[in-house]
Amino acid sequence: MRIVVYGAGPAGLNCAYWAAKEGHSVRVYEKGDELGVKPCGEAIPEEALLFTPLREGDFIRNKIKRCLFYLKWDFVREVQGFLTGYIIDKKSFLKALMESAEAEGAEVILGKAPNPEGYDLLVDATGNPGSIARSFFDYSGYRSAPALQCYCTCAEALPRDAINLVILPYGYAWIFPKGKVYNVGVGGFAGTGTLRKDLGVLLKKFNLRVIDRIRRGIFSTGGPLPKIQRGNVVVAGEAAGMVMPFTGEGIRYALYSGSICYKPNYQMLWNKKYGNRLKRGRRWLNKILSLPVDVRMRIIKEAPVSLLLSLFQGDKPKANDLLFLVNFFVSLSVKRKVVRR
Repeated sequence: MRIVVYGAGPAGLNCAYWAAKEGHSVRVYEKGDELGVKPCGEAIPEEALLFTPLREGDFIRNKIKRCLFYLKWDFVREVQGFLTGYIIDKKSFLKALMESAEAEGAEVILGKAPNPEGYDLLVDATGNPGSIARSFFDYSGYRSAPALQCYCTCAEALPRDAINLVILPYGYAWIFPKGKVYNVGVGGFAGTGTLRKDLGVLLKKFNLRVIDRIRRGIFSTGGPLPKIQRGNVVVAGEAAGMVMPFTGEGIRYALYSGSICYKPNYQMLWNKKYGNRLKRGRRWLNKILSLPVDVRMRIIKEAPVSLLLSLFQGDKPKANDLLFLVNFFVSLSVKRKVVRR
Protein backbone atom coordinates (compact mmCIF):
# COMPACT_ATOMS: atom_id res chain seq x y z
CA MET A 1 0.00 0.00 0.00
CA ARG A 2 1.23 3.50 -0.88
CA ILE A 3 0.85 5.80 2.12
CA VAL A 4 1.28 9.59 2.17
CA VAL A 5 1.59 11.19 5.61
CA TYR A 6 1.12 14.89 6.28
CA GLY A 7 3.18 15.95 9.30
CA ALA A 8 6.45 14.66 10.80
CA GLY A 9 5.43 14.80 14.44
CA PRO A 10 5.04 11.84 16.81
CA ALA A 11 1.95 10.44 15.05
CA GLY A 12 3.25 10.86 11.50
CA LEU A 13 6.74 9.47 12.13
CA ASN A 14 5.48 6.56 14.19
CA CYS A 15 3.04 5.71 11.42
CA ALA A 16 5.94 5.83 8.94
CA TYR A 17 8.01 3.44 11.03
CA TRP A 18 5.39 0.77 11.64
CA ALA A 19 3.81 0.94 8.20
CA ALA A 20 7.21 0.74 6.47
CA LYS A 21 8.23 -2.11 8.75
CA GLU A 22 5.20 -4.04 7.53
CA GLY A 23 6.24 -3.51 3.93
CA HIS A 24 4.17 -0.49 2.91
CA SER A 25 5.58 2.33 0.80
CA VAL A 26 5.53 5.44 3.01
CA ARG A 27 6.32 9.06 2.24
CA VAL A 28 6.11 11.72 4.96
CA TYR A 29 5.83 15.43 4.19
CA GLU A 30 6.64 18.08 6.79
CA LYS A 31 6.10 21.68 5.76
CA GLY A 32 8.65 22.95 8.29
CA ASP A 33 12.40 22.76 7.79
CA GLU A 34 12.99 21.14 11.17
CA LEU A 35 11.34 18.74 13.58
CA GLY A 36 9.71 19.46 16.91
CA VAL A 37 9.08 23.20 16.73
CA LYS A 38 5.67 23.17 18.45
CA PRO A 39 5.86 24.30 22.11
CA CYS A 40 5.09 21.53 24.59
CA GLY A 41 6.05 20.27 28.03
CA GLU A 42 8.16 17.40 26.61
CA ALA A 43 6.87 14.97 29.23
CA ILE A 44 6.20 11.43 28.06
CA PRO A 45 4.65 8.57 30.09
CA GLU A 46 6.57 5.31 30.32
CA GLU A 47 3.78 3.54 28.47
CA ALA A 48 4.14 5.77 25.40
CA LEU A 49 7.58 4.46 24.46
CA LEU A 50 6.11 0.95 24.16
CA PHE A 51 4.32 2.12 21.01
CA THR A 52 7.63 3.08 19.35
CA PRO A 53 10.85 1.30 18.38
CA LEU A 54 12.62 3.48 20.95
CA ARG A 55 13.10 2.26 24.52
CA GLU A 56 16.05 4.40 25.53
CA GLY A 57 18.37 7.00 24.07
CA ASP A 58 20.02 10.35 24.63
CA PHE A 59 16.66 12.03 24.01
CA ILE A 60 15.73 11.13 27.62
CA ARG A 61 16.74 13.96 29.96
CA ASN A 62 15.10 13.06 33.27
CA LYS A 63 13.25 10.18 34.89
CA ILE A 64 10.14 11.40 36.73
CA LYS A 65 9.01 9.58 39.89
CA ARG A 66 6.77 12.08 41.70
CA CYS A 67 4.61 15.15 41.36
CA LEU A 68 4.59 18.27 43.55
CA PHE A 69 1.18 19.95 43.58
CA TYR A 70 0.58 23.64 44.22
CA LEU A 71 -2.74 25.44 44.50
CA LYS A 72 -2.59 29.11 43.54
CA TRP A 73 1.19 29.05 44.12
CA ASP A 74 1.05 27.40 47.56
CA PHE A 75 2.46 23.88 47.96
CA VAL A 76 -0.19 21.40 49.10
CA ARG A 77 0.96 17.84 48.49
CA GLU A 78 3.53 15.48 47.03
CA VAL A 79 2.35 12.37 45.20
CA GLN A 80 4.79 9.52 44.61
CA GLY A 81 4.37 7.44 41.46
CA PHE A 82 1.98 9.96 39.91
CA LEU A 83 2.31 10.68 36.16
CA THR A 84 5.63 8.81 36.09
CA GLY A 85 7.70 8.80 32.94
CA TYR A 86 10.38 10.93 31.33
CA ILE A 87 11.20 14.44 30.30
CA ILE A 88 12.65 14.24 26.81
CA ASP A 89 14.28 16.50 24.28
CA LYS A 90 11.53 16.51 21.68
CA LYS A 91 13.75 17.35 18.73
CA SER A 92 16.16 14.51 19.55
CA PHE A 93 13.27 12.11 20.08
CA LEU A 94 11.67 12.91 16.74
CA LYS A 95 15.04 12.71 14.99
CA ALA A 96 15.56 9.21 16.41
CA LEU A 97 12.05 8.20 15.38
CA MET A 98 12.60 9.60 11.88
CA GLU A 99 15.87 7.70 11.52
CA SER A 100 14.14 4.50 12.63
CA ALA A 101 11.42 5.04 10.01
CA GLU A 102 13.98 5.76 7.29
CA ALA A 103 15.91 2.63 8.24
CA GLU A 104 12.73 0.65 7.46
CA GLY A 105 12.46 2.31 4.05
CA ALA A 106 10.17 5.27 4.70
CA GLU A 107 10.96 8.59 3.04
CA VAL A 108 10.73 11.78 5.11
CA ILE A 109 10.73 15.10 3.25
CA LEU A 110 11.18 18.32 5.24
CA GLY A 111 10.39 21.84 4.08
CA LYS A 112 8.18 20.86 1.18
CA ALA A 113 4.44 21.04 0.52
CA PRO A 114 2.77 17.62 0.31
CA ASN A 115 2.13 15.95 -3.01
CA PRO A 116 -0.99 13.83 -2.47
CA GLU A 117 -0.99 12.15 -5.86
CA GLY A 118 -0.73 8.41 -6.30
CA TYR A 119 -1.58 7.17 -2.83
CA ASP A 120 -3.74 4.40 -1.40
CA LEU A 121 -3.98 5.98 2.05
CA LEU A 122 -3.64 9.60 3.17
CA VAL A 123 -2.78 10.26 6.83
CA ASP A 124 -3.35 13.71 8.34
CA ALA A 125 -0.94 13.96 11.26
CA THR A 126 -0.44 17.74 11.08
CA GLY A 127 -1.33 18.46 14.70
CA ASN A 128 -3.67 21.17 15.93
CA PRO A 129 -5.96 22.06 14.19
CA GLY A 130 -5.56 19.56 11.35
CA SER A 131 -5.43 20.38 7.65
CA ILE A 132 -6.77 18.15 4.91
CA ALA A 133 -8.82 16.10 7.42
CA ARG A 134 -11.15 19.08 7.91
CA SER A 135 -12.59 18.38 4.47
CA PHE A 136 -13.49 14.81 5.45
CA PHE A 137 -14.35 14.74 9.16
CA ASP A 138 -16.63 16.49 11.65
CA TYR A 139 -14.62 19.17 13.48
CA SER A 140 -17.63 20.94 15.01
CA GLY A 141 -16.68 19.76 18.50
CA TYR A 142 -12.96 20.45 18.16
CA ARG A 143 -11.79 22.87 20.87
CA SER A 144 -8.43 24.40 21.75
CA ALA A 145 -6.83 26.41 24.54
CA PRO A 146 -3.64 28.52 24.51
CA ALA A 147 -0.37 27.93 26.34
CA LEU A 148 2.94 29.74 26.82
CA GLN A 149 6.20 27.82 27.15
CA CYS A 150 9.88 28.66 27.62
CA TYR A 151 13.17 27.23 28.90
CA CYS A 152 14.70 28.49 32.13
CA THR A 153 17.54 28.13 34.57
CA CYS A 154 16.97 28.26 38.31
CA ALA A 155 19.08 29.92 40.99
CA GLU A 156 18.25 27.09 43.40
CA ALA A 157 18.06 23.68 41.76
CA LEU A 158 14.64 22.05 41.87
CA PRO A 159 14.25 18.26 42.28
CA ARG A 160 15.36 16.43 39.13
CA ASP A 161 12.95 13.52 39.62
CA ALA A 162 9.80 15.57 40.16
CA ILE A 163 7.43 17.63 38.07
CA ASN A 164 5.88 20.75 39.60
CA LEU A 165 2.22 21.38 38.77
CA VAL A 166 0.50 24.58 39.85
CA ILE A 167 -3.28 24.26 39.64
CA LEU A 168 -4.85 27.56 38.58
CA PRO A 169 -8.53 28.56 38.33
CA TYR A 170 -8.46 28.22 34.53
CA GLY A 171 -5.77 25.59 33.98
CA TYR A 172 -2.29 24.89 35.29
CA ALA A 173 1.35 25.92 35.19
CA TRP A 174 4.27 23.53 35.04
CA ILE A 175 7.98 23.22 35.74
CA PHE A 176 9.56 20.10 34.25
CA PRO A 177 13.29 19.38 34.78
CA LYS A 178 15.06 18.87 31.47
CA GLY A 179 18.72 18.11 31.96
CA LYS A 180 20.38 21.27 33.25
CA VAL A 181 17.42 23.50 32.38
CA TYR A 182 13.67 23.53 33.00
CA ASN A 183 10.74 23.37 30.62
CA VAL A 184 8.34 25.96 32.03
CA GLY A 185 4.89 27.04 30.98
CA VAL A 186 1.28 27.88 31.69
CA GLY A 187 -1.88 27.02 29.80
CA GLY A 188 -5.65 26.77 30.01
CA PHE A 189 -8.91 28.55 29.37
CA ALA A 190 -7.62 32.10 29.60
CA GLY A 191 -6.39 34.88 27.35
CA THR A 192 -2.76 35.45 26.48
CA GLY A 193 -2.59 38.44 28.83
CA THR A 194 -3.61 36.31 31.82
CA LEU A 195 -1.17 33.58 30.80
CA ARG A 196 1.70 36.08 30.57
CA LYS A 197 0.84 37.54 33.95
CA ASP A 198 0.79 34.14 35.64
CA LEU A 199 3.92 33.02 33.84
CA GLY A 200 5.61 36.05 35.38
CA VAL A 201 4.35 35.04 38.83
CA LEU A 202 5.65 31.50 38.26
CA LEU A 203 9.09 32.74 37.21
CA LYS A 204 9.35 35.02 40.22
CA LYS A 205 8.12 32.50 42.79
CA PHE A 206 10.58 29.80 41.74
CA ASN A 207 13.42 32.21 40.92
CA LEU A 208 13.54 31.12 37.29
CA ARG A 209 15.34 32.96 34.50
CA VAL A 210 14.19 32.65 30.90
CA ILE A 211 17.08 31.71 28.61
CA ASP A 212 15.28 31.97 25.27
CA ARG A 213 12.07 33.38 23.86
CA ILE A 214 8.62 32.63 25.22
CA ARG A 215 6.61 30.59 22.72
CA ARG A 216 2.85 30.52 22.30
CA GLY A 217 1.01 27.40 21.23
CA ILE A 218 -2.43 25.82 21.37
CA PHE A 219 -3.54 22.39 22.50
CA SER A 220 -6.70 20.43 21.89
CA THR A 221 -9.24 20.24 24.74
CA GLY A 222 -12.41 18.91 23.11
CA GLY A 223 -11.56 15.23 23.07
CA PRO A 224 -11.16 13.00 19.99
CA LEU A 225 -13.15 13.36 16.80
CA PRO A 226 -16.11 10.97 16.61
CA LYS A 227 -14.81 9.55 13.30
CA ILE A 228 -11.12 9.25 12.38
CA GLN A 229 -11.31 6.97 9.35
CA ARG A 230 -13.17 7.62 6.11
CA GLY A 231 -12.40 5.81 2.90
CA ASN A 232 -8.71 6.22 2.12
CA VAL A 233 -8.23 9.17 4.49
CA VAL A 234 -7.43 8.89 8.20
CA VAL A 235 -6.54 11.44 10.85
CA ALA A 236 -4.18 10.80 13.78
CA GLY A 237 -2.70 12.50 16.84
CA GLU A 238 -3.70 16.02 17.81
CA ALA A 239 -5.18 16.64 14.37
CA ALA A 240 -7.84 14.17 15.54
CA GLY A 241 -8.16 15.81 18.98
CA MET A 242 -6.28 12.95 20.64
CA VAL A 243 -5.24 14.89 23.72
CA MET A 244 -6.30 14.25 27.33
CA PRO A 245 -8.52 17.31 27.96
CA PHE A 246 -7.76 17.50 31.67
CA THR A 247 -3.96 17.65 31.30
CA GLY A 248 -3.12 18.57 27.71
CA GLU A 249 -1.00 15.42 27.38
CA GLY A 250 -1.05 14.17 23.81
CA ILE A 251 2.18 12.38 22.88
CA ARG A 252 1.05 8.99 24.22
CA TYR A 253 -2.12 9.11 22.11
CA ALA A 254 -0.30 10.48 19.07
CA LEU A 255 2.25 7.66 19.15
CA TYR A 256 -0.39 4.99 19.62
CA SER A 257 -2.64 6.34 16.87
CA GLY A 258 0.38 6.55 14.56
CA SER A 259 1.18 2.89 15.20
CA ILE A 260 -2.28 1.75 14.06
CA CYS A 261 -3.74 4.42 11.75
CA TYR A 262 -2.81 2.58 8.55
CA LYS A 263 -4.69 -0.56 9.62
CA PRO A 264 -8.19 -1.34 8.26
CA ASN A 265 -9.65 -1.56 11.80
CA TYR A 266 -8.02 1.68 13.00
CA GLN A 267 -11.24 3.18 14.40
CA MET A 268 -12.05 0.06 16.41
CA LEU A 269 -8.52 -0.29 17.80
CA TRP A 270 -8.43 3.37 18.83
CA ASN A 271 -11.83 3.32 20.54
CA LYS A 272 -10.98 0.16 22.46
CA LYS A 273 -7.62 1.39 23.73
CA TYR A 274 -8.01 5.13 24.35
CA GLY A 275 -11.05 6.62 22.62
CA ASN A 276 -13.46 6.08 25.49
CA ARG A 277 -10.85 7.20 28.03
CA LEU A 278 -10.39 10.57 26.32
CA LYS A 279 -14.15 11.06 26.04
CA ARG A 280 -14.43 10.33 29.74
CA GLY A 281 -11.61 12.80 30.37
CA ARG A 282 -13.61 15.48 28.59
CA ARG A 283 -16.65 14.75 30.77
CA TRP A 284 -14.47 14.94 33.88
CA LEU A 285 -13.15 18.30 32.74
CA ASN A 286 -16.63 19.66 32.09
CA LYS A 287 -17.77 18.60 35.56
CA ILE A 288 -14.75 20.12 37.28
CA LEU A 289 -15.08 23.41 35.37
CA SER A 290 -18.75 23.62 36.37
CA LEU A 291 -17.75 23.77 40.05
CA PRO A 292 -16.79 26.95 41.91
CA VAL A 293 -13.06 27.60 41.92
CA ASP A 294 -12.67 26.99 45.66
CA VAL A 295 -14.40 23.61 45.35
CA ARG A 296 -12.13 22.56 42.49
CA MET A 297 -9.08 23.47 44.52
CA ARG A 298 -10.29 21.50 47.55
CA ILE A 299 -10.84 18.38 45.43
CA ILE A 300 -7.26 18.54 44.11
CA LYS A 301 -5.99 19.07 47.65
CA GLU A 302 -8.02 16.39 49.44
CA ALA A 303 -8.79 13.72 46.82
CA PRO A 304 -7.24 10.24 47.05
CA VAL A 305 -4.39 9.64 44.61
CA SER A 306 -6.51 7.11 42.72
CA LEU A 307 -9.15 9.79 42.09
CA LEU A 308 -6.51 12.24 40.86
CA LEU A 309 -5.33 9.57 38.42
CA SER A 310 -8.90 9.13 37.21
CA LEU A 311 -9.20 12.88 36.63
CA PHE A 312 -5.84 13.21 34.90
CA GLN A 313 -6.04 10.05 32.79
CA GLY A 314 -9.75 9.63 32.09
CA ASP A 315 -10.06 6.37 34.03
CA LYS A 316 -13.26 5.09 35.57
CA PRO A 317 -13.37 6.11 39.25
CA LYS A 318 -13.10 3.33 41.80
CA ALA A 319 -15.79 2.69 44.41
CA ASN A 320 -13.75 4.38 47.15
CA ASP A 321 -13.29 7.44 44.93
CA LEU A 322 -17.02 7.72 44.31
CA LEU A 323 -17.58 7.40 48.05
CA PHE A 324 -15.10 10.23 48.64
CA LEU A 325 -16.98 12.47 46.18
CA VAL A 326 -20.35 11.67 47.76
CA ASN A 327 -19.04 12.44 51.25
CA PHE A 328 -17.23 15.54 49.97
CA PHE A 329 -20.33 17.09 48.41
CA VAL A 330 -22.59 16.08 51.31
CA SER A 331 -20.17 17.77 53.71
CA LEU A 332 -19.98 20.81 51.46
CA SER A 333 -23.76 21.07 51.30
CA VAL A 334 -24.09 20.85 55.08
CA LYS A 335 -21.47 23.56 55.62
CA ARG A 336 -23.22 25.89 53.18
CA LYS A 337 -26.56 25.40 54.92
CA VAL A 338 -24.96 26.22 58.27
CA VAL A 339 -23.40 29.38 56.81
CA ARG A 340 -26.76 30.51 55.41
CA ARG A 341 -28.39 30.19 58.82
